[in-house]
Amino acid sequence: MEQIFYVRQYEGQSDDERVEACLKDASRCGRPTVVFDGRDFEISRAVLLSSGMTVLVDNCTIRQSDCAFDNVFRSANVRLDEENPSFYSGGIEKISHVRLLGRGNAVIEGCRVNRRGFHTVLKEEQEMTGDFWGFLTYQALFVCTDDLEISGLSFVKTRCWAITLDLCTHFHIHDLEINSQVKNGDGVHLLSGCCYGVVERLNGVTSDDMVAVQSGFQLKELPCKNYLAPFTPTKDEYAKRTVRELDCHDIIIRDISAGGMMHNVILLALNDTCIYDIQIEDIADTCRQEPYVATVFAYTGIYGGPGTLRDISIQRVYSLADSAFSSNTTIKNLFLSELTTGREGGKLYETYPER
Repeated sequence: MEQIFYVRQYEGQSDDERVEACLKDASRCGRPTVVFDGRDFEISRAVLLSSGMTVLVDNCTIRQSDCAFDNVFRSANVRLDEENPSFYSGGIEKISHVRLLGRGNAVIEGCRVNRRGFHTVLKEEQEMTGDFWGFLTYQALFVCTDDLEISGLSFVKTRCWAITLDLCTHFHIHDLEINSQVKNGDGVHLLSGCCYGVVERLNGVTSDDMVAVQSGFQLKELPCKNYLAPFTPTKDEYAKRTVRELDCHDIIIRDISAGGMMHNVILLALNDTCIYDIQIEDIADTCRQEPYVATVFAYTGIYGGPGTLRDISIQRVYSLADSAFSSNTTIKNLFLSELTTGREGGKLYETYPER
């Protein structure tokens, strides 16, 4: 039986304490709904979603407090090392039937003032945002989650990727607005093992790719180049799986209307993994800050050895880029249809760079 828990009804010295008290009660139920409503909330620690839980952001804003360094939402199966929370400690058990929903004007907002730290490779102090600083920069992170839905939210002031899924299955990510200005500010980023999902009806302006599917990405030793912390807390989980279990497949990406600095959709296969059975349709550039490679880009290599791509269908793309579609590799069974360009001199498809 579903039970509803309202965060605003709980007592505490801060919203962090109120959220934790509410989640503690909710976690005792099989199918709880945790509701943020009635006012805006300011938190510095992640809201942890467990199996069977729905979190509803009802016509309010959840804002990260100044200098917070954590996700806004995270699957509760990720346990952090308290002494070094940017690194993962312990096993990850699968969770299922999780909902993160927004109603009305539901806004997820990053810090007004970001935490600063010393970058030990670049030898400088900088804001702890973007890909150099690891997975705690994501606004929402879900790992080893089956039957996941995220919808109805607006993400602003993101600190890196807005939504990240890793080893997730049967997901539906839809009806979101994502606006980012930060370095590596992807919208929805799907990592290894993500399959049987739909990403649809996204809009906004991002400082990197709006939708990225990236299989096989691992930083085995850190720091690596300028990267100080892992992109994912699942290094140990990857080691338990075969390469084929790290493939991304059976994913539909559609109705994406967005602009920004990079690609609307990118497929990136690394380290012998394969991205396959992907349907990409109704993708439209709305604006571009400068010419860039492609609206839809399929790539192998970079950050490690190349992987492969096959069985990719791309239909109805409107491009303001150098090309509507571009790839640097051979794709077995590639279908292209109804590619158009609104940029003078823009191409429908090309290989870039050639391999």
